[in-house]
Amino acid sequence: MRTIGYIMAGLMLASCAAHYRPLGEPEVLRSEKGKPEYSMEVVEEPTPSSPELVLQVKARWQVEEECKQKFLKVRNKLNSLWFLSGVYPGVQLYKSGKVVLGRDIIALSALMAIGYLAWPEKGTTVWKEFARERAEEGPVAGEKFTVELVGEDYALDYYTDDRGMLRVGMADFAPFYEKGKIFSFKVLSPEGEVLKELSVDTGPLGKFLARRKKFRFPPDLHMSVSFSDERGNHDYVLDAYEEGEVKLVVENRGKGMASDLEVRLVPLSDVQHLTFPEKRTISRILPGRKETVSMPIKADGGLGTGEVRLRVEVLEPYFGADAEPMVLRFRTREYVPPKLVLYDKAVEEGWIEPRKVANISLVVQNRGGPAYGVKARLSLPANVRFLGESQEWEFGDMGPGGWKRVDFPIYISPRYRGKDLELKLFLTDGRTGKTTSLDVSLPMKQRVTTPKEIAIKPLEEGRERYAPPPEVSVDVDMEIPATGLSNPDAVAVVVGVKDYSNPSIPPVEYALRDAEVFREYLVSTFGLSPENIIFLRNPTKAELESVFGTRESPRGRLYNYVKPGASDVFVFYSGHGAPDPETRTAYLVPYDADPNYIRINGYPLSLLYDNLSHIPARRKFVFLDACFSGTTERGMLLRGISGIMVEPVEVGRIDERTVVFTAASGDEVATWYEEKKHGLFTYFFLKGLKGEADSNGDGRLTAGELAGYLKDEVPYMARRLKGREQHPEVKGNLGMVLLERRR
Repeated sequence: MRTIGYIMAGLMLASCAAHYRPLGEPEVLRSEKGKPEYSMEVVEEPTPSSPELVLQVKARWQVEEECKQKFLKVRNKLNSLWFLSGVYPGVQLYKSGKVVLGRDIIALSALMAIGYLAWPEKGTTVWKEFARERAEEGPVAGEKFTVELVGEDYALDYYTDDRGMLRVGMADFAPFYEKGKIFSFKVLSPEGEVLKELSVDTGPLGKFLARRKKFRFPPDLHMSVSFSDERGNHDYVLDAYEEGEVKLVVENRGKGMASDLEVRLVPLSDVQHLTFPEKRTISRILPGRKETVSMPIKADGGLGTGEVRLRVEVLEPYFGADAEPMVLRFRTREYVPPKLVLYDKAVEEGWIEPRKVANISLVVQNRGGPAYGVKARLSLPANVRFLGESQEWEFGDMGPGGWKRVDFPIYISPRYRGKDLELKLFLTDGRTGKTTSLDVSLPMKQRVTTPKEIAIKPLEEGRERYAPPPEVSVDVDMEIPATGLSNPDAVAVVVGVKDYSNPSIPPVEYALRDAEVFREYLVSTFGLSPENIIFLRNPTKAELESVFGTRESPRGRLYNYVKPGASDVFVFYSGHGAPDPETRTAYLVPYDADPNYIRINGYPLSLLYDNLSHIPARRKFVFLDACFSGTTERGMLLRGISGIMVEPVEVGRIDERTVVFTAASGDEVATWYEEKKHGLFTYFFLKGLKGEADSNGDGRLTAGELAGYLKDEVPYMARRLKGREQHPEVKGNLGMVLLERRR
């Protein structure tokens, strides 16, 4: 009976399991290919009639997929066994005498089992998700493979076609052809792995390759230039006896290889005391690559203080695709000889006498110009023995005010008969090789200063600070138009405010460069006398007031420079502008200003216009490369305040003899043109002065022509460079002639 019971329980469990029947094909939810295993074989060798190496590229990879599929869930036919299991108790009842009941149960069980099997089956639709893996292989279409010419550091990218064919043109490697040479190639996968190495005999292709040896595509060369004196004192100024370095980074952005490039340094100023290579060659620069060229430049002792200008050229011989030339400017400084003196001397024991050891301390200080690689050597008299390791020391570099201390022990023999101990210290400057001899006299058997009593006093403050790093000139800085004009009565005020005493105010990166270059235009192009140009570098509010005047005293230095009715006046300002948050009026921001109190320590723009209107000049031109929104290239000038729309200055304050050009409108930002090292407005202003703004080519540049040029160029370049709006504004008499060239 127990066995029969187990059988019945098993039948019950088996009958509970549902049956799933798949419907249709699985639907792929996600598919991910594994790393391909490439195979490659040569289909066609290059021939003179078909100079291509054809490779068949195939790959095999594992594919992992996540799928879902529709199933029909139906009842299990084994459920009929559940009903048949009722036969057993019916038989037992029948045998026990309960004939009718047993018979009925047997009959019912049999009929239900037969009916379950015979009843039509409908089922339920369900979705199931599952993962599977499968292998896939075939030709590789549309993939990039790199073919590298071994031994030449040259590689090109090729793409397979829709049949997986990789066609490598031998003409692409013709510039490297030499008679009898075998081309050895490496083919790299998209992942950079070497797939195949093969060789091509160029013998049969010799005539074809010789004809195609010239380059197929021109290079596109760009360069950056810098100067440093890392071998000297690292201050970006070339001192006499110092060696610096001109460094070029030349980049090829084109499709073709650049070969046999010639780098030249062409002097534009006096280089009499400089030694440098005039040219260097670059054998080749592959597309997308860069090459760095270093050219040493050495100064001798006759170098003076001034500025060196070198035109830097990179010449390409095959297409004439030269890089845009640049002008490198850096400062030079005349030789100021060091003055090495014995600052102090001491004896540790405080006393010198025969038969005793004395520990001597000497302090040497430089009271002149920089000394480099200084070496010291001690000379002792007879009957005095040195007890240290060496009588020579490396002092290294000693700048102005620098000092070195040496300590050493000596023994004085009783044979020494001198009244004083006489020593000599020889100091040699490593740059010039000049040696200075210092006499050291220490009294015998007398009290001598001990080392702890040595006190080094600094040199006086106020020595010249190091100059800033050199800047690389671009087109508007080069070949400034020399018109031959003479305007001896004209007066100019040129203001550049780059740095500010308040650390919260970001610097105006190119303000001083803007001002310095425009000063050169005033002399060369407008014909002003240099002594008639008031140049203000990072001026304070007091300096601006002394030049332009105040509300109470409008007659400043500028007024006093002007000859009534005869002088033209030019005012140029590059720096920050700022609004007063309450009145929304505009101010120039001097060096010592606080933009949050600009009403107190700024210079009002309206006051500038008012005071200019009192000046009896023939013509007045104002150029302001500044914005007055409180927003700069490096953030807000006013803490906690977004850009402010300033109130426009009334046109009535600008008289009929005045034209004012401003870099931006309203709440706009005056943009920097980093590539050209100028403010965007100043760059196109100077470019216009070179002739670009003379729309009718008559040699007369009017304010209206310049205004039209600036309004075309500045907004476009501001959007292109920074994605922002900048619209220069012009007020005043647009018919006034700004510049008239001699014909």
